[in-house]
Amino acid sequence: MLGQQVLKRLLALAQLTGAALVAWNLLAFAACVGEHINRQHANNYFTHDNQAICLRCIIDSGPLPWFLGIIGDKPELTFIAVSAIATIFIACFTYTLQQATVNLSDRQTSETKILQRAYISVKPLGINPFVSEHGGVADRIVGHVAFINVGRLPARNVSVERAYMKWDSSDSLGDADLLIGPIRPMTIVLTPGTTMSHGTNSIPTTEMHKSGFIYVWGKVDYTDGFGVTRHTQFCHRYPCIRRRLTGKGETISRKHARYHQNGNGAD
Repeated sequence: MLGQQVLKRLLALAQLTGAALVAWNLLAFAACVGEHINRQHANNYFTHDNQAICLRCIIDSGPLPWFLGIIGDKPELTFIAVSAIATIFIACFTYTLQQATVNLSDRQTSETKILQRAYISVKPLGINPFVSEHGGVADRIVGHVAFINVGRLPARNVSVERAYMKWDSSDSLGDADLLIGPIRPMTIVLTPGTTMSHGTNSIPTTEMHKSGFIYVWGKVDYTDGFGVTRHTQFCHRYPCIRRRLTGKGETISRKHARYHQNGNGAD
């Protein structure tokens, strides 16, 4: 990043230097042409008739032959003119190179951010018996998910409210059925490779006894390591027919979770 900034400044300096050289050579050339014309005028070359003839020559032959005619027998003018033209080409080349370098630098910076930034992925952890603060198991269930930073930079300001869970008979709920409330800003930091578990609201275990599906959804906000706010939205769908009775109560294994066709997205 620092090298790219230095290169940009050097190219900008070269561009300014080229522009200054162009201006200097043009001024010098103009001064020499003016001096040449003054000398011709002093020699009464530019009489009224001669001025008309010169003007006619410019019109008939064009500006370039007239220009070459002036500088053709004047070595100092020829040198300055060639120097000015060469400087213009150098300035144009420097500007083109500077623009190409800036575009390449911007592209490399963008690609670096894509490769290095923090990414939070959300993994389903199944439907499990609800355990109260006192350790008892009530006749209720909760859904669990895991937030995983799969990027290369820490995810900062990780903010999430309790995820949502509900039963529904349909397997095609839309975004309007998966509403998400406001999320309060938090200051949690999730380093690369770190996993953070998260739970949902609880619902009666008897909801799993119905024919249908259990939905677990929500959203997490964070900054990606470059100060840009990102989010990951998730929605997992569990078929109630996959419930099983364990020693701790009724569950649906994480392996039966499916990423729902709606309610998932990230930036």
